[in-house]
Amino acid sequence: MAQTGSTLNIRNEADQSAPLGIATTRYEDRVAATLLGAGHAKAAFKEHEALCGAGLLFLLPALLAQGLLKTKEVYHIPQNHYYGLESVMLTLAFMALARIKNPEQLKQCKPGEIGKIIGLDRIPEVRCLREKIKFLSDQQQAQNLGKAVFIEGAIFKMIMPLPDGKAIAVNDTVNDTVNDTVNDTVNDTVKQRMTRVIQELVKQPGLKSKDLAKITGVSEVSIRRDMQKLTLLVEFRGAPKTGGYFPTDYMLSKLEGN
Repeated sequence: MAQTGSTLNIRNEADQSAPLGIATTRYEDRVAATLLGAGHAKAAFKEHEALCGAGLLFLLPALLAQGLLKTKEVYHIPQNHYYGLESVMLTLAFMALARIKNPEQLKQCKPGEIGKIIGLDRIPEVRCLREKIKFLSDQQQAQNLGKAVFIEGAIFKMIMPLPDGKAIAVNDTVNDTVNDTVNDTVNDTVKQRMTRVIQELVKQPGLKSKDLAKITGVSEVSIRRDMQKLTLLVEFRGAPKTGGYFPTDYMLSKLEGN
């Protein structure tokens, strides 16, 4: 069978010999962006053989349909950065799909291989990616983005809308988990409120006490009191004034079982 694209060996050789570091094969674009303000690198896809992780591209249209790149409507990255918003979001999307939980775990991957999946020479280095996440987080635009994707407090989350049947299953799981977690001294009204709170956090992670108080019709003091009893299921992330509440990994693991 005739070769239709670059082989892994050819790509490895090119990545290792790149002049500005591992896999920086588009060095002219990097210099132009950084020194001349020529703009972010444009995605350019080519044919490759045996590209690691390429199968994840089949899931990309679903993420795009759910608003992955709507981030461009509310966030911005200066033009003298090689990695633009689109590149950063595609990198984070790859991480989410590949179950890579934090930038540090990218060190175990070949940067050039993942870069070619998103149409670049390589993905950002760990330090660079963390700086980009912090830069976006500091813009505090999560509330304006909606439920599809948001970045807040150096945390990236992707929320996929649930079909009606799945939503019912999630609600049942949340209700059962709350009942299993809190003790019998908590009355049914409070349990119902706790369940409602977690359901809202599953749909919109990062809500603040005032948001949850408005949704449930109680005071912020009551919400914070509830949270103290739900530490197994809900956690607070970020600074006291700008952070919010998120479902814990334990709570999310219970949902994944459905």
